[in-house]
Amino acid sequence: MGLADTSAARPGNGYRSATHPADPQPLPHNESAAHKPSQHPHSCRKTLIFLVTLQQGGWHLGDDVSSGPLRHVWQQATTMTFLGIVACQIGTAMASRTQHASLLQVGIFTNRLLLWGIAYEIVFAAALATVAPLQGVFGTATPDPWQVLLIMPFPVLVWGADELWRWNTRRRIARCTTNGSARG
Repeated sequence: MGLADTSAARPGNGYRSATHPADPQPLPHNESAAHKPSQHPHSCRKTLIFLVTLQQGGWHLGDDVSSGPLRHVWQQATTMTFLGIVACQIGTAMASRTQHASLLQVGIFTNRLLLWGIAYEIVFAAALATVAPLQGVFGTATPDPWQVLLIMPFPVLVWGADELWRWNTRRRIARCTTNGSARG
């Protein structure tokens, strides 16, 4: 299980993960992770980065990208899609560290192995995008600085969405616990 498959530690998918001491008891059945919204709304951001890169490079609908100057633009667009996926994986990896507790309670820098994995993923992705022999093999192109800046918030957006979901879940559990003890 690598950074690409961080969903393996998610509840309700057959895998057991170590629970952090800050995590509360498992959710009641009707509050299960099966009711959590899909983890794949990030494809919209990846499609957007692809299309923005093409448009900024001078591409128009129907233009041939198989040769000529637009070939480089297309390679940049596919590279940015790949880098967008990597950026979203970083956010997912950080978010997957805990099932219920806030990552701020757990500590962002407490899992050194994950941090080394993220560092490796960034270096490897950067090499695929910028090292000429690798560019030839993988069909990538070096992104412009503005393109890199555009994907920088992706990990925070992915982690933030998951953090909001966990906060809402904790709030619902607290409300259920409070309402249940008031009835008893």
